[in-house]
Amino acid sequence: GTPDPDKGNTFTNNSSNSVGGAVCVGTDGLGDNTNGIYTTVHIYGNTFTKNTTNWGSGGALYVDSSTQRDDLGLEVVGTTFTGNQAINSSSSGAVRIYGVPTSFKDCEFTNNTTEQSHGGAIWVNRTKQFDMDNVTFTGNTAGAVRNDGWGGAIFINEIPSSFGATFTWNDVTFEGNTSRSHGGAVGINTNVYLTLNATNITASNNKSISQNGGAFYLSQGRYTLKDAVFENNTAGSSGGAIYVWNQYSGNSLTINGNSRFVGNTAN
Repeated sequence: GTPDPDKGNTFTNNSSNSVGGAVCVGTDGLGDNTNGIYTTVHIYGNTFTKNTTNWGSGGALYVDSSTQRDDLGLEVVGTTFTGNQAINSSSSGAVRIYGVPTSFKDCEFTNNTTEQSHGGAIWVNRTKQFDMDNVTFTGNTAGAVRNDGWGGAIFINEIPSSFGATFTWNDVTFEGNTSRSHGGAVGINTNVYLTLNATNITASNNKSISQNGGAFYLSQGRYTLKDAVFENNTAGSSGGAIYVWNQYSGNSLTINGNSRFVGNTAN
């Protein structure tokens, strides 16, 4: 569908002591197989601003299918997420996704924050599909007040090889995101195995303060970056632009097209 800006909803200054500061769809506990969603969720042309989860997940939005149903999904189009936060030990400053095939198109994530945990803007768990087209992440932070937090913009966790997960990212920009730990922009945990095809990715001025991967921290799987630009990213340890945790055979990182790496540093 096409979003109608005159009919978009606004969610501002909502809070939850559990999950989904503004909206919770499905269960209120990860993987609860009794209360997952039973329909595809469509979010078109909405604005989520300054929503908060105090002790749970998803400062703005939480969606859980519980049993990883492939016939359901989350589609978000033309939506902005600004200044949402997960405080205390909560995770995922703006959006938490569990077991839901997901797509974002024409979206912006700006200045979303976790205080002590992962996924400054988004945390993805146990899904076979997480696609993005024309999405921008600017100034998001994971672990703002404690020396932890993977993925200043996106944290991806717990995707076994049996899922056969394939993610497609086109025209995605990561600018000025920060993590206290791994992956200034994107942190992919070591319990993940996926195929990522990414085209026209720009990652600039992202920072992992104490650990690896100034822009991207990649784990197991097959990663292809085409026409990618990585500029002026900084890692506190190794991999100023990209760090690959590659303990097992069969993993690969392919960089082709007119890709460019300039001014990235590792301390």
